[in-house]
Amino acid sequence: MSLKKWKNEFKKQHFINVLKNVRRQLMREFDYTRAPYLIERKLEDAALMVFADRGERTAIFYDYAKFKRHYGDCDKDVQMMYAVSTIAHEMRHYFQHRQISATNPIVKEKILKKWEENKPKFKAKKGENSWLKSYYMKPRELDAQLFAYTFVADNLDQALIGAFYNFDHYKQLKKLHRKYGGSMHRKIFSREITKTVKQNNKNA
Repeated sequence: MSLKKWKNEFKKQHFINVLKNVRRQLMREFDYTRAPYLIERKLEDAALMVFADRGERTAIFYDYAKFKRHYGDCDKDVQMMYAVSTIAHEMRHYFQHRQISATNPIVKEKILKKWEENKPKFKAKKGENSWLKSYYMKPRELDAQLFAYTFVADNLDQALIGAFYNFDHYKQLKKLHRKYGGSMHRKIFSREITKTVKQNNKNA
């Protein structure tokens, strides 16, 4: 994947180019031709990007202004990493949508059923943000998060340590990765990363 490191500030056109490049790469990997539209829109809540569908018409809405508020003070390479991660996450939702509605899906029926139901795996404990935890623990979200983190690790050789909600969230992603049958991803699930995430959770 050729995502060059920009010599200057990570500007809006660079951001859009990253979205288009990742979309193009993943459309090839997913073996689909009808790509979702990329549309800029002011988004509510904490969302930076949102996948939406109306039958066969799909789109990924993005809020560039909010992205810059979140990551504008970061190094340009960090901004690119989060742009790549976020669009990869939403493209995975596109893939989920296409697989759920497919006549001959390539994803196992058991996984598709969980995606269709999309019920959170755990209820929040006392004192936790119940909405946030139920959102992060939904099967489609866990799958899209894992996909985005591995995509960044494979293409940019970076681990998104700060993206984990808490250590339980990290463990669920690790468990899902095992369930999918892949060898343990060293960049994301190494002992060093596990210790760092666990320590960060204690200090939170």
